[in-house]
Amino acid sequence: MNQKPARERTRRFATKVFLKRYAERYLPRDPQLALALERMGLGKRRLLLITNSEWFYTDALCSYLFNGVVPGLKDWRELFDLVVVSAGKPGFFRRHAPFVELDAEGREVVEVKVQ
Repeated sequence: MNQKPARERTRRFATKVFLKRYAERYLPRDPQLALALERMGLGKRRLLLITNSEWFYTDALCSYLFNGVVPGLKDWRELFDLVVVSAGKPGFFRRHAPFVELDAEGREVVEVKVQ
């Protein structure tokens, strides 16, 4: 049995835990990034965040990068109309799978119909 995929997943997970813990050391906070995202979402445009990362990692890094950097922005999720985590790109764009709403802790709440 090939253990390489399991080892690779473990390594990636460990890297995410490390970056989550030491985000301030490796990721500069830039209010201009949040402002640029706000501008992109103006008008009739929809702003989506689609990532292969798990909720715990996405929430931690986006909270660090965006929360409190711009007056009036309390929660990074306000920047996006839709956030998709654990997307499994590129297959995400080719398959029809259910969307599941998550609560603030990343627990499943309800399946969501998307049209």
